[in-house]
Amino acid sequence: MRECLELKFSQEPFLTWLLETGDANLQEGNTWSDTFWGVDLETGAGENNLGKLLMEIREHLRR
Repeated sequence: MRECLELKFSQEPFLTWLLETGDANLQEGNTWSDTFWGVDLETGAGENNLGKLLMEIREHLRR
């Protein structure tokens, strides 16, 4: 997943869109109970691994 996201966000317009999120906490909210990649919006439970990866990539791109 990291490799796919790095490829995607190394290209425009995705690069700019990700950088424009600034220091925002990114969360993959969902209603289908995916608590590995995201956070279940009904229960608030989830690891949010997609959001964490995106924030790591954003930080790397800033450098």
